[in-house]
Amino acid sequence: MTDYASIVDGDLLAFKAACHFENHGIEHMEERLTQDLSLWDPGLGPQIVAFSCGRDDNYRRDFWPAYKAHRDAKASPTHLRATIEWITEHYDTIKKPRLEADDILGVFMSRHGTACVTKDKDLQSVPGLFWDPEKTGFPVVFSQLDAHRNFCEQWLKGDSADNIPGIHRCGAKAATKFLDERPPEEWSAAILQYYCDIEYDTVKWKSKSTGKQISGTRSELLEDKYGWSLGHGEEYALSQARCVRILRDGEVTEDWEPILWTPGF
Repeated sequence: MTDYASIVDGDLLAFKAACHFENHGIEHMEERLTQDLSLWDPGLGPQIVAFSCGRDDNYRRDFWPAYKAHRDAKASPTHLRATIEWITEHYDTIKKPRLEADDILGVFMSRHGTACVTKDKDLQSVPGLFWDPEKTGFPVVFSQLDAHRNFCEQWLKGDSADNIPGIHRCGAKAATKFLDERPPEEWSAAILQYYCDIEYDTVKWKSKSTGKQISGTRSELLEDKYGWSLGHGEEYALSQARCVRILRDGEVTEDWEPILWTPGF
């Protein structure tokens, strides 16, 4: 495989461009995409663009069926397919079955020392070079410890944008406090235990079926809002970790099959 110096989040770049074409037409598609890809090139050497598998095929739905399910009914921009096809015809691209572009970015970023080019902060949970082309003029290095902390924070908080609830009402401040109170080598085991310890806490939420505020256990919340009937214990905790976990070196087989993360992996 070519030694690529940077790998671009094709999903995000194509979506942004397609939204522009929705409002302004596609007469200048080639000019716009050529410019965008130039602006998203840190100039370090050969560049490749990563795209995701179909949402229904994403391996995360094997253990958390609600993953991004709230987006299923939303229509994509009219010219998104044409945008992706143009990029694929004119640039080096990569796409793997059952994997998101984020996972491919993560593997390249951690395995090959390739600079990851995206605005998605989730990639800051992977060690390596991260570059937000619309924020800084140079890639930023995330260490193993930086990446592990960002992953653990996300595991606690979840990600509402992707329909990953994590721990109900555990926000950024609570996650930071939880990790600050423990040494890094204990974070994973402590989070897993915390999920289990609070399974039967009484919490309040807005019912999915009635829209009214109700109260019950965390397990009841999950069944009402996400159709998850397996409780708030270890299996749920691991499902959330594996949803927010972006794959990296050592977490895919030679054939790009995902290897599910567990604490201590």
